[in-house]
Amino acid sequence: MCILSLIIFEKRRGLVLILVLSSGVALNDAICHNLLKPLIARPRPCQTIDLNKPGLRCSHNFSFPSNHAGNSFTAATMLSLRFPFVSIPAYGLAITVGFSRIHLGLHYPLDILGGAIVGGLMGWFFFLLYRKTISAAQL
Repeated sequence: MCILSLIIFEKRRGLVLILVLSSGVALNDAICHNLLKPLIARPRPCQTIDLNKPGLRCSHNFSFPSNHAGNSFTAATMLSLRFPFVSIPAYGLAITVGFSRIHLGLHYPLDILGGAIVGGLMGWFFFLLYRKTISAAQL
């Protein structure tokens, strides 16, 4: 629904925002998963602590930084910079995603903070890219 609204009301700018936002989230995910996690190699809480949570499926890859938090903060940062009135719900959702990862025993709080920092920086960088693209295309 949000994507459709962006295309209807923002037209080309909305489409560019969707493409740049998607690229930002994809690059954040790739950097966190393929570069930072193997480099830091921190085990997940569910790999080192018996959490006794029925149905918990613990991933076998590393924990720091949280991809979910990073991706959520990339999107929240970009959307908040473009539409300041969505800052509270966007960051509220990103924070909720982060807390859910801790609650599930899949990440430590520092993993979430690391993901939030990387994601926030990625969102800021891609927002600048979005502005340059809009300016260059004169949309």
